[in-house]
Amino acid sequence: MFWVLQLQKVSKPRRFVCKSQGEKPLVMEVIAQEDDIVSSIIGIISDTHGTLSNKVNRIFEGCEMIIHAGDIGNIQVIDALTSIAPVLAIRGNIDKKEWAEKFPVSRAIKIENLNIYVLHDLKEIPFDPAVEGFDIIISGHSHIYTTVIKDKVLYINPGGAGKKRFNLPLTVALLIIDQGTLYS
Repeated sequence: MFWVLQLQKVSKPRRFVCKSQGEKPLVMEVIAQEDDIVSSIIGIISDTHGTLSNKVNRIFEGCEMIIHAGDIGNIQVIDALTSIAPVLAIRGNIDKKEWAEKFPVSRAIKIENLNIYVLHDLKEIPFDPAVEGFDIIISGHSHIYTTVIKDKVLYINPGGAGKKRFNLPLTVALLIIDQGTLYS
């Protein structure tokens, strides 16, 4: 399952207002316990630009990992996310200072049996993800939440989670992997 969460509409911890493109918002409870069939909950965030809402802490509570798709803004954002769960981050086009040098511009990772590629600007992907065997591509840059499946590859842009820009909602995403299988 994959949900996009509009930060300003989260009413309390572990209770989420979820919105898919073209649908009305709906409220869902997501609680993972040891005996649940959910095997991984991954928080996905991008374009924080040096700002991290306290609501992100509540949304990402219980995540096994957080992926930041660039435009971090400052190291304090990574420090705050790391207090929630381990963070895998890449740098974006605004991450130019010395602190950002330790983050790669892209990264390939494997979670369970899924091959995931993370980069900031989807337009800069250097290969055909389907041909290279990737299951998921995570990007940011546009500040616009999108999910699309193309050639059996799930493309996720969690939108922007920093200061509100361009009259767009602040969004992050949760990726739930059920025993190595993605549901959306």
